Parts: sequence; C-alpha cells; structure tokens
Amino acid sequence: MPIQTKPLFQTTLPGRLMLLPDGKTIARVIDLPGYGGEITDAMRIIPPGNRGPIQGDGLPWPDNSTGFWRERANLIANGGFDSVVGPWFISGANSTLTVDTNISKFGNSSGKYTCTVAGGSAILYSNIVTGSPIPIDGYAFSAWLYATGGSIGKAVQFQFNETGGAVGDESYSTINPVLVAGWQRVATAANIRRSDRTQLYLIILLSGAAIGDTIYIDGAQFEACNSTIPAATPYIHTAGATASRTFAQMLLPTTFLPSPEQGWVATRYRTHDCGPQYGRLLEGGTAFGSSKYLAIIITGPTYGPSGTIAMGRGTITDPNPNNATQSLVTNDGDMVTAIGAWTPTQVMVEANGNPFTTHANTDIPTDFGGYINIGRDYYGAALVGAEIKWQAYGIGTLTNADASLINSWGNRRPFPGDFPGSAQCTGVWWGDMPYVIAA
Repeated sequence: MPIQTKPLFQTTLPGRLMLLPDGKTIARVIDLPGYGGEITDAMRIIPPGNRGPIQGDGLPWPDNSTGFWRERANLIANGGFDSVVGPWFISGANSTLTVDTNISKFGNSSGKYTCTVAGGSAILYSNIVTGSPIPIDGYAFSAWLYATGGSIGKAVQFQFNETGGAVGDESYSTINPVLVAGWQRVATAANIRRSDRTQLYLIILLSGAAIGDTIYIDGAQFEACNSTIPAATPYIHTAGATASRTFAQMLLPTTFLPSPEQGWVATRYRTHDCGPQYGRLLEGGTAFGSSKYLAIIITGPTYGPSGTIAMGRGTITDPNPNNATQSLVTNDGDMVTAIGAWTPTQVMVEANGNPFTTHANTDIPTDFGGYINIGRDYYGAALVGAEIKWQAYGIGTLTNADASLINSWGNRRPFPGDFPGSAQCTGVWWGDMPYVIAA
C-alpha cells in the first residue's frame, strides 16, 4: 500500500514529519513527555538477545496502550526463572521444577513443572511476606501459565495462604482456573483476615496430575495493593531480587488544549480495579497547583456502589457539585470511550455513545500552565489506574451524534481528520506512541 499523508486541519502547531507505526502514513507529530512506570509498547520491544520482552502486560500487538498503574513492588524475587528455580520449590518427590529455555512468555526462560508420580506435588514459594505480625493489607498473586499435552483442560489450584498466630493455615484467595493450550494469565487477590499472621506463602498445584503432565510458569508476581479491594497489575520483572514500579504520567503540551474556556477530550481506555478514587484521565490547572482545575474524572468500580465519569472545572473538591456526572458501572477489563467537553458556560460528559450530561459551570481556571497531566493530577495522586488506547483533543464543539460516531470507532485508532469539522480536532495520541499526531 502506498505511503499516504493525512489532511491537516490546522497549520499553526509545531512538530516534525514522520512515518507512523502503521508503515503507510506520514504525519506531523509533537513529542509527548512521560515518565514513571508506564506499561507501554516500549516495554514490549524485544531486547537484543531476547526472545520476547522482559516484563509488562503480556498482551500482543495490536492491543497497544499506555497503562497508568499504582506504585507496586513484585515481592517474588524470581518471577522469570531466568537462571535458577529458587526460592520456588516442590513440596514433595512427585514432580520436578526446572529452568526451561525453550518456552517463555517474558525474556528467554520459564519454570517447567513436570509430574513424575501420579498426583504430582505442589509448587511452593514460602515466606513471601513475613512479620511480627504482618500488616493487614490486600495482596494479589498472578502468573502466566502455559499448558501442554495432558495438562490442557485440567484445573490448577492457585492461591496464597496466611499462617501463624492463634488460628492455623488459611486461604481466602483460592481459585481453580481450567488450563487452555498456550499461555494464559491467572490472578487472584484477597485481604489478610487476621491481625496476628506472621507469614504468607504461595501455592500452585495441578489437579489430577498424571505422569508427564507439564506446565510452564513465567511472569510471576505477588504485590501488596494498599487497598481494601486488591487487584493484580502487569508483571514487573525480577531476577534474584524484588523490584518496584513508580507512578506514571504523560504530559500533554497546552498547544493541543490552549483554553480552559472551550475544548474537549475523548479517550478510549480499558478499566482496571487497581485505580484510586477520582482518577484523572486528564487534568490541567492554573500554573499547576492552584486552587482551580479542569479534569475528566472516573471513579473506579472498586469505589462506592457504582462508578461514574465526570467532567469538572473550578475549585478542587472531590466530588464537586459543579461537575457534569454520568453513571458508569464497569467490570475489570471493560473497554470505555468517554468524552469530556467544556464551554464558557457549562461542562459536559458522556460515555459509550450516550447523550451528553451537562452542568452549568463558569468557574474557569486562568490557564493550563505549561503542560496538562494525562493519567493523574499534578501532585502525583488520583492516578487513573487504566490503560489508554487513544486520546484525542479539540477546541470546537461536539454533538450527541458526534459522540455516538466516536464511540463506534472502538479500538480503531483515529486520525485528526476523522473527527467532524466542527470539533476542530487539534491532535490524537495513540496510546503506544510517545508523541501526538498533530492536526
């Protein structure tokens, strides 16, 4: 297919021409600064000498996005089985656990479990968390499992246990997913129930294991969630020691949204249960840090009886009675298209093609400062806890029909020229790129 260029709506924005990742489109782009622990396609790039990326969400192309994740630490010191098995071990003599370099999800190796006596043995990781006692908290355990041969179609017991104190060994996290051929991610989460516990440990057990049954393990992670409703996040690579991820942030130049008086932002994102209350899909404010702000806000499914999407402007309060708010109840992993818009007299919000909800609002920030935050607020709080597939910006107006059209695109990455002329789209960010396509 010949290389093409997209028509430019505006000609005043700076930038440079480049060939986009689709390999067929030349567009003008402007860099999008970012830092912290984004899970992006940069994490999926295969390092030299590696068969695959070493960490991340494990999703294949074209499921590309930037994930805004909570600061977390992988407490498993050997999540990738890079060269040794320990501290993992087998509970008895009915199975073996070795490092395998033929099959892997991340990097070049995985852990290979093989049943040698009918019934098999459990894979254990003891003393994953210890204390006197350990703090009451929520934890999440996740791993990628690869089933082959006789293990396909069998259930695997996957859990972490709490022990120590006045009551014996207990687990509130047990799940029994059925294995399919190839790689699948398994995850469970629970809160510690007793305040006198002194140890947590991990268990993986293939149910009904027969001689020769084999599963491979990679990308194993155990994380403290600091939440009453814990949830697993993408794999942080470990090879001999625990490792951490910092908060994430992307910074949008104000050339794309120059005015807090009129504009709009449309976002396609995947929801996750790890986000905090009042997470920001986008927020700007007077010189960053004043008492005035403009933001499109989601309350995750883990907070309150129902979630919402809101477009807010003015004095910083959560929730704000001057916000335009629409109900948005989601499950972990759901895809959402949301649009927030503002004029000199009102703010508007909608999700998934529904008609806009509006609210009168004239509490306008003086300006947006130098950059607008994507994925969190200026202070590093209100992290959105979602994966952004694409985000678009404009200085015109959108109708309900326009919102329905935009929602119909789903995960398809739009170009600025795809938006109605009255929207005056200024740029589009595809979530796997470090730059915005300028109109």
